[in-house]
Amino acid sequence: CSSKNQDKSEIVTMHWEDAAATVAASCNKVGACSPTELVGEYVKPKDWNQILLDPEVLVVDTRNQYEYDVGTFKNAINPKTDSFVEFPQWLSENVAGDKAPKKIAMFCTGGIRCEKATNACLQLVPKGVPVYHLEGGILA
Repeated sequence: CSSKNQDKSEIVTMHWEDAAATVAASCNKVGACSPTELVGEYVKPKDWNQILLDPEVLVVDTRNQYEYDVGTFKNAINPKTDSFVEFPQWLSENVAGDKAPKKIAMFCTGGIRCEKATNACLQLVPKGVPVYHLEGGILA
């Protein structure tokens, strides 16, 4: 069994400062991450299946490629990132502005990554587009 060596520091820091600078420089759309000021709407684990069944919801797996390969929810979008530092750019290219779906739901392993992911998403999508995330992540 072989495994790809990956820098796991993203689990703690998520390199947001680097990501925000990279994205801001390339598209001037994402500002600083402020998950203490604005995050998506929490969805309790007991209510998550309702979100997954809603055909208007784009479900995004915010975890890295390795975690996605281990298992994900049916119909969840894979941003194909190896590190969270790549996620804001994926958001900019796939859900920003007029590309925004009617609703967005995100999930991660323990809920922390989604705090930053939903904050970035809310900075990019038009006002009024609901952005949800699984409270406590898939471990809840």
